[in-house]
Amino acid sequence: MRAHTVKHATDADQYKLLPETVLRTNGECGCSHRFSELLLSGFLLAWFVCGNCWVFGVWLPNFDQQLHAPSLWCNRTVYVLAAVHIFACHAFILVVTKKI
Repeated sequence: MRAHTVKHATDADQYKLLPETVLRTNGECGCSHRFSELLLSGFLLAWFVCGNCWVFGVWLPNFDQQLHAPSLWCNRTVYVLAAVHIFACHAFILVVTKKI
């Protein structure tokens, strides 16, 4: 039990010794943090829009694999799951924006 206490105290001391560039006392983030957050948010928004176009661009595709066009079909479970997930994301966005 003593070893656990010493380890816990050592971990707590490590958090106190973080440099000011990582943890600032006034709570502000650095410029690189804002840039990376903006870059990631932009990427996720673009990915969400592309996913909407990709899934809803072929609304209800052919679910049966045909002999003359074996690559022009989609698994029903995968397609429905993708559509439900996107609808859930839209609903979540509507709920969050209504509260603001």
